[in-house]
Amino acid sequence: MSNISQYIPGSESFSNYLDRLNVQLTVLKVKDADKKSYLIAYIGSEAYSQLKDACLPEEPQLKSYDELVSKLEEIYSPRRLVISERFIFNQRTQNQGISDESCQRKLLGIDSLTFEEACKIALDSELVCNQTQQMNNKSQVNFVNNGKNVSRQTHSSSKSELKWNENSGGKSWSGKSSKPGQKNGQSIQHGSQSSRSLKFGKCYRCGRKHDVRTCPPESGNVFHNSGGNPLVIKIKVNNKLIPFEVDSGASVAVMPIKYFNMYFNNSCKLEKKHIQLSSVNCEPVKVLGQTLVNVEIEIDVIKNIKYKFPGVVKINDKPAGNIKDHEVNLSLKENSVPVFHRAYQVPYALKSAVEIELNRLEVEGVICKVSISDWASPIVVVPKKNNKIRICVDLKTTLNPKLQIEQHPLPRVDDVFNELFGGSVFTVLDLAEAYLQLQVAPESRKFLTINTHKGLYCFNRLYT
Repeated sequence: MSNISQYIPGSESFSNYLDRLNVQLTVLKVKDADKKSYLIAYIGSEAYSQLKDACLPEEPQLKSYDELVSKLEEIYSPRRLVISERFIFNQRTQNQGISDESCQRKLLGIDSLTFEEACKIALDSELVCNQTQQMNNKSQVNFVNNGKNVSRQTHSSSKSELKWNENSGGKSWSGKSSKPGQKNGQSIQHGSQSSRSLKFGKCYRCGRKHDVRTCPPESGNVFHNSGGNPLVIKIKVNNKLIPFEVDSGASVAVMPIKYFNMYFNNSCKLEKKHIQLSSVNCEPVKVLGQTLVNVEIEIDVIKNIKYKFPGVVKINDKPAGNIKDHEVNLSLKENSVPVFHRAYQVPYALKSAVEIELNRLEVEGVICKVSISDWASPIVVVPKKNNKIRICVDLKTTLNPKLQIEQHPLPRVDDVFNELFGGSVFTVLDLAEAYLQLQVAPESRKFLTINTHKGLYCFNRLYT
C-alpha cells in the first residue's frame, strides 16, 4: 500500500495517474469492491476536496469506483471545445523557407543533393547571416552613441514655447521648437541612414519609420492622436463648468494663463513652486505656479443610468431596496436550544456612531425594536475608511452551530470561463449593502435578534 502515491494536480495528467493507479491495484491484488476505498484514501487531500464538491449533495463513499473516476475525469480532464480547437489550428501559420538568395543559388548548383546536406548548408548560412546582422547593428548603435552625424535620441530644445491650439476640435495643447530641425546648436539628420537601420515604428508626426524622439516638432503640431478629435468633457471647477481634454497619461491638469485668468478672474492665487513638467516629446513646459481647486465630475452615462433605473441604482442617500418575491428561511437542527448572549461592551468613542447607525437601520426598516427574545447575538463594531462604522454580528457561539447548512457546489473557474466564451461585453456590478437587500421570512426573524447597549433589535433583512 505504501507504493500508491497521491495525485498532485498539475504534476501529471490524470489519465497517466489513473493508469499507474490501476496497475498498482492489480499488483496489490485489490478486489473490485475495495478499489473505491483505496482511491479515496490515497488520492490526496486537494483532489479529494474537489471530488467531494463534485459529488454533492451525496458523499463520495456512496458512489461506485467507476462513478468516482468519471467525476475526477470531468474535473481534471475536461472536454475540449471542438470549435475552439479548430480555431487554434486554423490560426497556425507555416514559416517561410530559405530566404537567403545566395544560399538558394548554392543549393541549386549542387548535383545529387540530399535532404541532410541541404539542411546543414541552410542552417550554416542562416547562422552566418544572423551573426553578420548582429555585428552590423552593433556597429551602427556605437556609431549613434559616439555622436557622429546623428543627434542623441533624447530631444530637448533650448527654447520652446507652449501654445493653446484652438483650431482642433477640443482645444488641445500644442508646442513648437524655436528652430525646427535644430537641437542645442546641432542639426538633426531627420530619417538618416543610421536611424533607419534601427527598427522603429511609424512616426506619428511625419509618417516615416524612425525614433519619434529624434523627429523635430513642426510648427503648430498638436500633441494628441491625429486619428480623431480629442475627447473633451466639462468639469465643474469651483462651481464653474470648464471644458477639459481627457489625457489618461497626464499626471497633472494644466491650463494656459489667459484661460486661468478668464475663468477664475484672479479668485485663485498661484503658488510658485519648482515643478518640472514635459510634453509628450519631452519638451520642457514652463510652469508659472499651481493652485488647489474643488472639482466635481459625473459622467452623463452614469447619470442617465441612475434616473432610468431608479428601482435598481441607488441615488444619493436613499435607502437600498430589497429583492422582490424572495424571502430567506433559516432551518435549525433538531432539538436546538435557543442561546441568549450578553452584549459586547462598545468603546465610548464609538457609542454615538453606533447609535446613529442603529437609528438609520431602524428608519430604513432593516431592524425593529423588540422587548424580549429567546435568541440574542452580540454585535461587533468595525470602523471603515470613510470614518463611518459597520455593524457586524457575532454568530459563532449563538446561531451558527444550530443552523442546518444547505450545501451548494461552487462553480469551477474553468467552467465559468467556458460559459463566458464568445462574450464581447463584460461589467462588474456592486450591490450596495447586498445582504440587506434580502428579506427574512417573519418566522425566522427571531433567530436574528441582536443585543446592543441600547437594547434588543430584530433584523428584518439578512446581515453579514
